[in-house]
Amino acid sequence: MLHILYGQDDFSLRQAVERIKTGLGAPEMLAVNTTSLDSEHLTLKELKGNCNTSPFLSSARLVIVNGLLSRFEPKFGRSRSGKHSITEAKVEQGEWKALDSYIKQMPATTVLILIDSRIGNRNPLLMELSPLAKVQAFPLLRGKNLRAWI
Repeated sequence: MLHILYGQDDFSLRQAVERIKTGLGAPEMLAVNTTSLDSEHLTLKELKGNCNTSPFLSSARLVIVNGLLSRFEPKFGRSRSGKHSITEAKVEQGEWKALDSYIKQMPATTVLILIDSRIGNRNPLLMELSPLAKVQAFPLLRGKNLRAWI
């Protein structure tokens, strides 16, 4: 199962992660079966290796990746002619293009959570993985919503 959680409301986002963890069984066993990865130097091969690891004395393995979606965020800038241009994160996309097909065959015992703060709706990885994931956005609370929360 794939979850994509993003937004600037860190508190609500962390609560959502805790709800997912609660649904995965005893906290003691989940701690042994949880891997947190920083995406800065993460490769698809490393991610697959972590996701393919069988859970130890538990029904699920949790893999949390921070910042992967932002690696694919389109960059806005100016071209040499001075006009605005959008540079797609051409990536790295070479290696990561296979992520969606891997997600489809990921072990049923693995729960993968991709967490990010600021990403846009044009994020190519978000658009590619959304049909395969439970996606939740956590924007900053404003106005009435903020007053109601306080």
